[in-house]
Amino acid sequence: MLMETLLPELAKTKRNMPIKVWSAACSSGQEPYSISMITQEFQQKNPGALPGDVQVTGTDISPAILSEAKEGVYDNLAVIRGLSPERTQRFFTQKEHKWQINR
Repeated sequence: MLMETLLPELAKTKRNMPIKVWSAACSSGQEPYSISMITQEFQQKNPGALPGDVQVTGTDISPAILSEAKEGVYDNLAVIRGLSPERTQRFFTQKEHKWQINR
C-alpha cells in the first residue's frame, strides 16, 4: 500500500516540504526500518518524485526497547520472517548469527 498508493499520491502533491512518518509503538523497530526501505526503493525507481526529504520516527513507551531498536540488530528469524532475500542483502550486513541494518 505504501509503495503502490501513498507514495505516488504524495509525489503528485509537488509540495516542497519534508514527508514525516510516525511509527508509534514501534517496539524493536522493524516497522520504521521497513518504511525507510520502501521509501528508499520508491525514490530510486522514481528519482525526484518526492518533493522533500522523508523522515521516519519510531516511538515506544519502553526506553529499553527503543535503545535496542536504534541498534538495528536482528536475529535470523526476525529478518527472514518479513524480508525478501534481496532486501536482506541490500539493507543488512550479517555479523556472526545476527543481521545489522545498514546506515
